Amino acid sequence: MNVPADIAARVLEVVDQATADSRPNGEQSLMRWLVTAAGELDARLVGSLSHGYLRFDGIQIQG
Repeated sequence: MNVPADIAARVLEVVDQATADSRPNGEQSLMRWLVTAAGELDARLVGSLSHGYLRFDGIQIQG
């Protein structure tokens, strides 16, 4: 998926907050941090959506 930071921020408002503030694998950055960084860098969020499971894995800087 490829999502603008403002849309991703709205999504994090409605998902389970434990999901928004943690990483399933314990290694990657928090989804909330990724959304904030993407907003500051005018970037987009990349990740996946499957069977109701949402995951932002990184940011993609336009260029």
